[in-house]
Amino acid sequence: MEEISYKRKKYRMAATPFSVYLKEHGIQTAPISTANWRGYHGEWKIKNGRLYLVFMSARIPKKASKGGHLLQSDGDCVRVGLDYFFPGKKEVFAEWFSGEIRIPTGKILAYIHMGYESIFEKDLIIEFKNGIKVAEREIDNRDEYKRMAESYGLDDPNDPMEMNFHASIRRIKAFAENNKEENPKKSE
Repeated sequence: MEEISYKRKKYRMAATPFSVYLKEHGIQTAPISTANWRGYHGEWKIKNGRLYLVFMSARIPKKASKGGHLLQSDGDCVRVGLDYFFPGKKEVFAEWFSGEIRIPTGKILAYIHMGYESIFEKDLIIEFKNGIKVAEREIDNRDEYKRMAESYGLDDPNDPMEMNFHASIRRIKAFAENNKEENPKKSE
């Protein structure tokens, strides 16, 4: 997970605002490990209502690197830092990012081994437009989690394997439903 400093506290965040920058600039990254398929790790801060990137470690294909500012080389890839993307900068205002950053807080209610799907007691949602904070809200997930656990008929809602299984079933059903709407059967 990415990390973010906000109101003098450090959090892990369930969002990847740097992916927007990479896409806009046509930059490819390479997976670092099975725990990090996006190919980078960033650290962020919110200062005076603005989002800043303050640290970056990314893995990119050697053939895509533009030379200089390389941290290390490993096989067909190189590790690069913030200076590779933003030469001479110690922190960068993330004006490219518009969207929400989700910061999970509190106790983990259900560990789901799939991206940012794990459920925590609360989520702090911070919305940005061009890197400037425009809204903030907190969502309490505890009641919804209890309803979800009851609707799945879980014997033990704290069992991550059981919750993971049922969350996967929910995702498959949602995908099938969405796919059906996008690709309706043709009548003969």
